[in-house]
Amino acid sequence: MTTIEPDLESRINARCMELSHRLDELEADTRLEAAEACHRLNATLSELRHIIKAGLVDDWATVGSRVAIELHHWLATSAAHLTHSTT
Repeated sequence: MTTIEPDLESRINARCMELSHRLDELEADTRLEAAEACHRLNATLSELRHIIKAGLVDDWATVGSRVAIELHHWLATSAAHLTHSTT
């Protein structure tokens, strides 16, 4: 186990809030593109739940380096959902 950098948990939580807000916006949109974007966002959030469930044994204070890498990768790839627009 390795000590996680202090802001990774807060960055993950902030991204989840951003994605949840984006999901709320998209769910109000009736276009097909919005529905597809909702599906992708839900898949992204599901991926995070899987990483956390499988990788965080005790708490956020310590995680394995593999899990930290997965979380950093998730942050990087999930950012694309905030920049892509359906308009």
